[in-house]
Amino acid sequence: MFQLALFGFVSQLICLGSAVLLCAGGCGSAAKPPVQTTGPQSTSRPASSPPSPQTPPLASGATNSPETTSTPALTDDSEDVKRLFALGATRFPQLGPRQFLSNDSIRQIDFDNQPQSDSDFAIIESFPNVKMLKVSSGKITDAGMTSVGKLTHLQELWLTSVPVTDSGLAPLTGLAERQKIILQGIPISDQGLAHLKNMKTLKLLHLGGCGGIADQSIEHLQSLKSLESLHLERTKVTPAGLEQLRKALPGCRVVL
Repeated sequence: MFQLALFGFVSQLICLGSAVLLCAGGCGSAAKPPVQTTGPQSTSRPASSPPSPQTPPLASGATNSPETTSTPALTDDSEDVKRLFALGATRFPQLGPRQFLSNDSIRQIDFDNQPQSDSDFAIIESFPNVKMLKVSSGKITDAGMTSVGKLTHLQELWLTSVPVTDSGLAPLTGLAERQKIILQGIPISDQGLAHLKNMKTLKLLHLGGCGGIADQSIEHLQSLKSLESLHLERTKVTPAGLEQLRKALPGCRVVL
């Protein structure tokens, strides 16, 4: 009887110890936080350099070199330039580095005792960049002056002892860049200067030796407010007319 009781007591101790061990193992596992093997995942990505711009593919045979265009060197004067000099124009160093001349490279044309006709004079129309034109003692007439009116970049015009009259000055009204007009010893009158009165950029006007210019021209000349120099030598303008011009053009040097 005693042995049975002892055996029961030992069995209860064994069961109690197993329960304690099971509780200790379970409770320990629940108390421990799970071990994280990796760090927390970040939702933002680290900053990085912007991608380099992509160079578009080149076409076959193309290069990255800047595009350049080359003008072939002249080997001779143009045919119009040859004719210009054949008609008696003075050959002188033109603007530009080339030894030979093209139509576009001509900036100045100077005739002395030439040309002999209006048809020859029309050669000047072939040179659109002319800025200065000088004609001395040639035989051009009013009809030939239409060619002068087509030189839209003309800044200086010199006419000396040529048979151009009042109507020959009409084509000059369309020359927007004109700055100097020298008319020496040509048969124009006061009425012809009416074609010049609206030239807002004209700085020098030389009418020396034009015997048809008198005090009546003052009406037209006094409207040329941009004038800096006005020459009236050997004209019929009187001292009284001279004073009137000087008052109307205070910034202009008037020579009688």
